Amino acid sequence: MPSIRHDLSIVIGTFNRARLLRSTIEQLAQQSTLPGTCVVIDQGDERVDGSVLEPLRALGVRTIYKYSAYRSISAARNIGMELSEPATIILYIDDDVELECDVVAEHARYYDDEPDTVTVAGHVSCVPGSPEFNRMNTFKPAGEYIHSGRGCHMSFRTRVLRDIGGFNAYICNNGDETELFRRLTKAGYRIRNGNRAVVKHLVSPSGGNRQVQLGSHANYGRVLRDGMVRIAKDQGLLMAILWPLKNWRIAWGLVRTSPSWTRGVQTTMREFIAAIRLARLSAAKTDYIPLSVKLSSGAGVDPRSGLPTV
Repeated sequence: MPSIRHDLSIVIGTFNRARLLRSTIEQLAQQSTLPGTCVVIDQGDERVDGSVLEPLRALGVRTIYKYSAYRSISAARNIGMELSEPATIILYIDDDVELECDVVAEHARYYDDEPDTVTVAGHVSCVPGSPEFNRMNTFKPAGEYIHSGRGCHMSFRTRVLRDIGGFNAYICNNGDETELFRRLTKAGYRIRNGNRAVVKHLVSPSGGNRQVQLGSHANYGRVLRDGMVRIAKDQGLLMAILWPLKNWRIAWGLVRTSPSWTRGVQTTMREFIAAIRLARLSAAKTDYIPLSVKLSSGAGVDPRSGLPTV
């Protein structure tokens, strides 16, 4: 029988990937060391059947399924942490990964061997030739500590994650881990290079962050919003407002992909104003955890845009 680390919880956010999620859960069930708790946060159009967690439940793992009406990977991670109590270590993986090691055991070993460790950036391999191969953390960086990590494979001490307010709930799709790691380093914490722990990211062409077509108007809009929210928290609201000038291709993409040229500027300005509002709200927050729980019920979410209004 596998051993169970009751002090460690795995959190998986999922979006329209029932088959891939089931495969990930089945791989976890075959590990020699299991998490004490496994939490699945579902934000998809079609809800995943809770029986997907049965392979882990049958082995004595506490399993929790939660649906969130608000579609935000960062908010999902905060909700997963809330439901993981009383676990003192939280391990986040995506729903489209293959485990290339005894992932729970490897992460736990870092915290056991090094009591000062507060976060471990696990390593990620990617299928050669895939769209994200060159961008992923395929080549292991040198040194014991690094500057950032990948959102599809990372772990934290729960108390530290709570102390800095959790993940930025206003970031819906991209870069929430980057913004979080910057806050961690600013607070004086170091990011452990977790090169013993490796997963393969399958980069599924559907679901997850690819709920809208890449290169579409909706995609440029979300990139603008998430980028400005990240900069507002890191460098202030003024720098967030100036960010589209530096990244002018995003603003141009909004205009170019608008329903019509005559509406291009108007649509771009509407997206820009929405991004400023979210950036302002984000910068004023210090604790995103209770906000995430509130948004998960649909309270405070604009039904047309799916964006928070609080």
